Amino acid sequence: MVAVIDYTNQLFSEYDIREDSVLKDTMDEIQLNIEFDKANMLSEERYEHEAEHSEDKEHNGDDEVVIVESSDGYVMNTSEEITAENYHEVSSKIENGNEVVHNEPPRYTTNDLSEVGGNIELEEVDDLGTIEEAQGVLSEEEQEQQEQDNSDYDMDR
Repeated sequence: MVAVIDYTNQLFSEYDIREDSVLKDTMDEIQLNIEFDKANMLSEERYEHEAEHSEDKEHNGDDEVVIVESSDGYVMNTSEEITAENYHEVSSKIENGNEVVHNEPPRYTTNDLSEVGGNIELEEVDDLGTIEEAQGVLSEEEQEQQEQDNSDYDMDR
């Protein structure tokens, strides 16, 4: 951030741009560049730079497509447009149309079938999934123990 501010201040002093009239002074400088045909030179340099950059990108076409994933495990975007060349790579990372494939353990589990999808998988081992545990739902064993404790407490009265 400091480097950007220093560079901006350098440009301000180089082109005599005042902080209280940045827009007006910048537009005046652009107008001067157009009059002296410097603006055309800048755009040609930019075109050459972009052409070099696109050639580099073509040679580095082996880059992996990055998938942007929502918090619940669905595809939001990709780093590149999906084409015939990268379709197989992308499709190997996506299932059911828009769910990101994960090989790691699920982030969340539940015993509610309506909640299953994305990063939430069906709990198949325990009575409760991580979602129910976070909500404070008691397992069947805990409910039975609590009922037993309550009945024992009632008998003591």
